Amino acid sequence: MVQRLRQLSFNCSSTRGQASLCIGRVPNYPQPVRIYVPENYVRTGQEPLALHFHGHNIAGSAESSHFVNGYGDFEKWLANSGSGQLLVIPTSTGASATYNALFRPESPREAGENFNRLISSLEDVTGTAFNDLAVSGHSGAYAAIGALGLVSQDRPEGARVRQISGIGLFDAVYGRSNQIMNWANRLNTQRTLLYNLYAEPGSTTAVVPGTGARRYPSGQLQFNEMVSQITQPRARRADETVAGVQVRTERMEHMQAMMNGRYTEFLRNWSRLRSSAP
Repeated sequence: MVQRLRQLSFNCSSTRGQASLCIGRVPNYPQPVRIYVPENYVRTGQEPLALHFHGHNIAGSAESSHFVNGYGDFEKWLANSGSGQLLVIPTSTGASATYNALFRPESPREAGENFNRLISSLEDVTGTAFNDLAVSGHSGAYAAIGALGLVSQDRPEGARVRQISGIGLFDAVYGRSNQIMNWANRLNTQRTLLYNLYAEPGSTTAVVPGTGARRYPSGQLQFNEMVSQITQPRARRADETVAGVQVRTERMEHMQAMMNGRYTEFLRNWSRLRSSAP
């Protein structure tokens, strides 16, 4: 796969024991795309894909925040998961400007069509077909994930949304929880991993003055309430979760939400879920 991507003018780098990283362009997406290829990857022609949306950029460049200083060790995290599938991160400029331009809640049909085109372009570039998708996001990526929640799954523009069986939210519920749950609630919980990690105290929490008690923004509270209503949820301890709902709270800073093995855990649990699916 790395050789194929290099032939397509991707800039690739490799470190022994970690996944290779290839950065380049794909049709129908305006910014560079990062493709991570694990050492144990085997192209089969029909395989899963993990798609991740990073959060808002601190200085207008993806490289300035989400892929430096340990915040974006995706090569290591993917390798440690042992899951073996490709990981793709389409980069976005500014305050998720690229994501928000393509995946807009006021136009679900357009959002679905753009998502379909993105996945199809990735298939063309990698030379494989993706039969199962995990979508994850950090921080402001909730907007893109939420917009996909409004895409009608019984129409052509919802073809790729229907393939999603893993949803990972990393301190990424600031709002649009209704939109996220709108389609997550319709998925088969027996083969869907819904993983939500939020920071305490991070930028999504606050201390109630004079009490020391924690309070969470309305988006997080609403999301947790809706999670509890999912049909037959199967929430388990972190090391056991392979299906259903997992909500975690950890004492960390906001930019650490992807660290400390949590993204690795999400990929590993999604891989277990797929291998155990009937």
